[in-house]
Amino acid sequence: MLADTIERVNKLRKQALNNPEFVRSSKEHERNIALAEKRTHTNSKRAIKKQKRFDEVYQQSEFGVNPSGLTH
Repeated sequence: MLADTIERVNKLRKQALNNPEFVRSSKEHERNIALAEKRTHTNSKRAIKKQKRFDEVYQQSEFGVNPSGLTH
C-alpha cells in the first residue's frame, strides 16, 4: 500500500515537472515566498527594538522643581 502511494505520487510529480505552466507557477511562488520572508525579517527587526522603561522615559525630567514659580 505504501509503495503504491509512493509510486503514484512520484508519477504525478514527474507529470507536473514536465508541465511548463506548473514549472513557471512554482518558480513564481518560490519568488513570492522569498519576498514575504524578506519583508517579515525586516519587520521583525523593528519588533525587537527594546522598549524603554517608564523611569528611562522621564530620566531627563526633574519632578518637584517648578522653574516658573507658578502654582496650579
